[in-house]
Amino acid sequence: TGLSGGALRAALFRHAGMEIKKLKEKVKEKGEREKKKTGDEIRSDLCYIANEKEGKRMPLLKEKRYTVDDIYALPPGERAELIRGEIHAMAPPTSTHQRIVHFLDWTIGSYIRKNNGDCEVFPAPFAVFLRDDDRTYVEPDLSVICDREKVDDRGCHGAPDWVIEIVSPSSKRMDYYIKLAEYKEA
Repeated sequence: TGLSGGALRAALFRHAGMEIKKLKEKVKEKGEREKKKTGDEIRSDLCYIANEKEGKRMPLLKEKRYTVDDIYALPPGERAELIRGEIHAMAPPTSTHQRIVHFLDWTIGSYIRKNNGDCEVFPAPFAVFLRDDDRTYVEPDLSVICDREKVDDRGCHGAPDWVIEIVSPSSKRMDYYIKLAEYKEA
């Protein structure tokens, strides 16, 4: 059509304006059941245009929020992290990256064993669920966990005691900004 993303979005909203208004009225008319809906459910309803002719619903600019189930459904060999419902694809690590991870894993693990420590070192891929929800899942390069009750067969539930990220030019934004903020908050 030759329209940019913003122009196309604006045209869709103008075209859909009346339909959205009608849909809001329908949602309002449904009474008590609709009042109990969550904000996400109402926003989802409003992201559809009623297609009166065919009796179908057509999605309109809906922002998808992903869960841990979506991470586990990825094809074999494909890795990603989930931050507040947004999937962030992960590039395969380089051999240099893997050498650094291996060295740190071995060095820290040896130190812990030598000093009869209670902590364990877990190299990626190892699931860390920072929050008690299904919308945040990270795989730090190394996780050191001293509270064994946080660990089960799925991974670590809550923040590890020590997280190490091997930062590369391609992961700088993710590691220094996005994940660091998540680790600090957890």
